[in-house]
Amino acid sequence: MKTTRLFLICILFVTSCKEQIAKFLFDPSKVNTKTDYYYNYNSDRLVSSTEKTYTYLSGVVIDSMVLKIEYKYNDKGLLKQEITKADLRANNSFRLFDYNASDSLIRELTINSEGDTTRWKEYDYYPDGRKIIFNRDLMMHADPNLDFEKVIENKMLDTILYRNIYDYENKQCKSLKQFGKNSKPVRLIKYEYSNNKLTKEIQFSYLDTIGLLEKTKYYNYSKSEKTPDYFSLDSKNDTVESKIIIYDNVSTYAFEHLDYGNFINETFSENGKEIGFIGTWNKNKFKTVESREYYDNGKLKSLKTYSENFNAP
Repeated sequence: MKTTRLFLICILFVTSCKEQIAKFLFDPSKVNTKTDYYYNYNSDRLVSSTEKTYTYLSGVVIDSMVLKIEYKYNDKGLLKQEITKADLRANNSFRLFDYNASDSLIRELTINSEGDTTRWKEYDYYPDGRKIIFNRDLMMHADPNLDFEKVIENKMLDTILYRNIYDYENKQCKSLKQFGKNSKPVRLIKYEYSNNKLTKEIQFSYLDTIGLLEKTKYYNYSKSEKTPDYFSLDSKNDTVESKIIIYDNVSTYAFEHLDYGNFINETFSENGKEIGFIGTWNKNKFKTVESREYYDNGKLKSLKTYSENFNAP
């Protein structure tokens, strides 16, 4: 099993480099975008924020963009609206929030500057917390036969929609049934537990009305009660995905292997805050690197990124 061997190699690589993995290496000379974040408060309440993004070429700023976000609250102090103004757009975009009688969030809407509702999410509450019961996204239509300008001019959008139904037994979620357009079944996930901990997910995708085994996901809580390691096997016992987390004093390193090793994500954290991320797309030999800094209150201060091609061995 080639991909299973790849998974084992990944484990050996991560554990053998344990003394080095907490070090996040970032080359500032390669930065192609940087975003600085600024916040304004009224007492302890955030009332507005500003995001200034700069685009670099060979270390020189060649473009910039400013987003200003205003936050509105209801009489109970709950966030009800985010208004975003971009310096390059004539109209504002919005995020709207609705709550039930218990002041729990039940709906989020995102409306772009052209008035399209690009995201619509609805929530319900269960013994183990809040879950999504409905999601609809409008996304730019990807047609390889059309150039980007024509897609923009014709405003071609795709709708991605699903509804979730959760089945519970003794306050434990036993299954998730997901339905797409026209109420067609899309996905079924069955959950198994041991000592009140989720230990296995069996995931099926649908071809018409026929459920096909997609993967089985296994969780390991030996290092953490809240963020377990995991790996998933397909019907041929090949490794679809895995995640390994290593803790070192205040530092955390997460190694994530996705889509049979086509994608590799590495996340570096300190004191519970993500400070660095490396995303590797092996198929296209492409890598993205992100570096984050924070204010003393924990709010994001800056985000620097660069991307580069690499030659795989």
